Amino acid sequence: MLTTPALVTQPQFFLQSTTIRSMQRQSTASRHSSHRSPKLHMQIHEEKLSCKRIFRPISVVLSSLIIASSFPHGAQSFITPPPSQLQMPAAGGSPGFPRTLKPDLRPRLGMAAESVVEEHVKTNSKDGMFVLTPKDKVLEEALFELMQKNPTRDPGDWKDDDKTARLATGTWEVAYAPHIATLQKLGTMDFSPIRYILGASSPNERTIVSNVQYKSPLFGQGWFNAAGSYSSLTSDKVRIEFDTFWWDRDSAAPSPPPSSPPRTLVQTLGKAGFIPAFSRFPVRYLDGTTCVFEFELTGTSILARKLPQ
Repeated sequence: MLTTPALVTQPQFFLQSTTIRSMQRQSTASRHSSHRSPKLHMQIHEEKLSCKRIFRPISVVLSSLIIASSFPHGAQSFITPPPSQLQMPAAGGSPGFPRTLKPDLRPRLGMAAESVVEEHVKTNSKDGMFVLTPKDKVLEEALFELMQKNPTRDPGDWKDDDKTARLATGTWEVAYAPHIATLQKLGTMDFSPIRYILGASSPNERTIVSNVQYKSPLFGQGWFNAAGSYSSLTSDKVRIEFDTFWWDRDSAAPSPPPSSPPRTLVQTLGKAGFIPAFSRFPVRYLDGTTCVFEFELTGTSILARKLPQ
């Protein structure tokens, strides 16, 4: 028969011997510490405090990262539910999306969301163009309300020619873009109007022309222009790719796109400055005349209206 070591078969003896050795070590350490001078004790105490001051913030940060990574959607799960738990809009069926505004925290609008948008469009229309204003809390709430009842299914999918001609094709003008309003203040330059002309040169080929008028006491008046194409990235997100850039200096109206990219400094700078990663836009709401899409870099909601033909 196999024999088992006595240390394992007699746990009580093992615990007693371990306890005795621990008490001996503590006694030895106590004798050594009794010979330390008060100055040495103070120095050791200060070193311990210093270590705590250094490593405590680091441990807090690491703990926060560990806690955040333990959630399936990271730290954002503390603010908004994951997309799979978001309620789908009843009418359009567009996928849900995370928002920092919670319905139970939103103030009462006092009127329907559509009425708030129409009032903004009417109030900020001047000389046939929209005046861009800073962030408006009431309008933001109205846009959020609109997003919940988006009437268009798959607002980022433009493979169907009939759907494209009915809902997208035409000239759209930006009526609300608070991040642009902030740039205007910083650069003492007005950007209005900002227009996008959407078209289809052939089946499954979607074109876009951007015309932005600028007015500045230093640079005068003119238009920055770009042309390219747009395509479906997902069912609710579009991708824009500009490949042609030109500048209409001291001009009251924009010129049509050139037949081919020009060999100019503006073309070179435009190509160099165009970042595809920043040209992906989730479409949150779309009907025949109104579109709300998102600038993902800042999380800004942008309101655009289709101009009459």
